[in-house]
Amino acid sequence: MSIVLLVYYGLQWGGKRYRLQNLFLLAASYYFYSRFSVYFLGLILGSTIVDYFVGKQLAKTEDKKKRWQLLLISLVYNLSVLGFFKYFNFFAENLHDFFAFLGLANTQASWILKNLVLPVGISFYTFQSLSYTIDVYRGRLKPVRNFLDFALFVSFFPQLVAGPIERASNLLPQILGPRNPTLKQFQAGLFLILGGLFKKIFIADQIARIVDPIFLHHESYLAGDVAIGALFFGIQIYADFSGYTDIARGAAKLLGFNLMENFKAPFFAHNVQNYWTRWHISLSSWIQDYLYFPLAIHPKLGKILGAGGVAFVTMTIMGFWHGAHWQYVAWGVYMGLLLVLYNKLRPFLFKHTRFKSTPAKNSFLMGSVLLTFCLIIFGEIFFRATDLGQAFSMMGGLFGNPGMSAKTAAHLSQGFTLFGIVLLMDLGIYLKNDQEILLRLPLLWRRSIQWAMGIATLAGLISNATELSRPFEYYKF
Repeated sequence: MSIVLLVYYGLQWGGKRYRLQNLFLLAASYYFYSRFSVYFLGLILGSTIVDYFVGKQLAKTEDKKKRWQLLLISLVYNLSVLGFFKYFNFFAENLHDFFAFLGLANTQASWILKNLVLPVGISFYTFQSLSYTIDVYRGRLKPVRNFLDFALFVSFFPQLVAGPIERASNLLPQILGPRNPTLKQFQAGLFLILGGLFKKIFIADQIARIVDPIFLHHESYLAGDVAIGALFFGIQIYADFSGYTDIARGAAKLLGFNLMENFKAPFFAHNVQNYWTRWHISLSSWIQDYLYFPLAIHPKLGKILGAGGVAFVTMTIMGFWHGAHWQYVAWGVYMGLLLVLYNKLRPFLFKHTRFKSTPAKNSFLMGSVLLTFCLIIFGEIFFRATDLGQAFSMMGGLFGNPGMSAKTAAHLSQGFTLFGIVLLMDLGIYLKNDQEILLRLPLLWRRSIQWAMGIATLAGLISNATELSRPFEYYKF
């Protein structure tokens, strides 16, 4: 990153310097992605070329049929590539199992591609590129003239492999013009990177040491152990994913770009619908704009499904987006059912929870936050489990033999301390943006906090140097 910054700011002098910077960032992005696999570059180039030319052609015609056909080219190409690499073996294995159940298949399925590797970040950049062609088709966006600018939009390296899934309306204007980052923006970027590393090293990776054994050997643990495993995994995945997002947003800020927020204190959500406006915002808003609303306003499907049915379908699809395994589908179904239930109960709750006294309102709000948190954490068992069998076994274990093992009890203080740190960090966002709070503090306080975080993070990197091979969880999606 330091080399990228040196070259990037070295290109500041000249006429249209941002053009040279864009070219350099594109080369850096392709180099970054090629470090995972050179062959994957062909896939991202394919999506870039198809969607660039689809966008150009959409601007040349007003014919509705031709415009729909052009959009269809983008949809079919992108979703076919994503579907092949991510879901081919899932359907092949399940089809084979079905035929085997009927006695019509051999024990070996020759069509299953055992060496098929999921390209890193394909789920993210596919959705990002598709949002561009859909917005151009809808007339909300003008197509990009310069191919290199569009290529940078699709492959911008800070958010390429795990988001946020950027919208063209936010990122493209920043690419198409000069960036003049201020000292305040640079400081905010460094603060985000430090915070992200802190979440990853000191919270996610540390709490994973408690979670992993419980999920791996859940049959031998008591109900209390299973509950702690589920609770702490919820903390782990949040610290891991939001940590990556903070690093991505921070790196972008150092280059003068502002990426969208992906998390807004999700553990303070007061209902499941509110939760999805706080968690993985770039994906949930993408699903809402490009899937939920089109289904909801569809003259036939919208009436058949209703608001609850549309929410259920879109959440199930979101679950499948996360991975080609039944436990992710089950997670999506579970979240969809929660939204259906909430939509059914909302009129009743609205009618019977109009409290006049502030203490009653606050008590109800706190209870709602706690209930929402518990429902979300319960569903995360699907997300962490290796398969459906393990997920249901873990859920059954919650109601099994009471108690807690001494091994788990010994880690409670560490786990809840890390949980408390996460809540405190989120409280700053819930009440007011924590970066703004930091930047408004007296200079001495601000520098003290920044130095403390920097030294602690650096010490963590050094002390855990041999154990930093654990990748970010969302790399696998």
